[in-house]
Amino acid sequence: MCKGDFDDSAIDDASQDTKRDPYFAFIPQIARYGANVISGELNTVKNAVVGFPSWSKQFSMDTYDFYKKNPRTLFDEVVSGFTVAIMQVPES
Repeated sequence: MCKGDFDDSAIDDASQDTKRDPYFAFIPQIARYGANVISGELNTVKNAVVGFPSWSKQFSMDTYDFYKKNPRTLFDEVVSGFTVAIMQVPES
């Protein structure tokens, strides 16, 4: 053997004793993980759709009450919206 060569028979012997999964065995695991993520997201969307009517009614009532008590805030928000709209006209 030359100085740069090494005996790889020990590596070969050790690798023969190692049990390995098939090359693409990870794909079903990734698919299951993805399916679980999608299932969780679908449950979140379902809960949001089911809960939206009651949530939106309460939100609308709270918003109306807030702006009724704070008319200056409503005025500032409307003026701010117009200002932003006018500033964006040259960009379009």
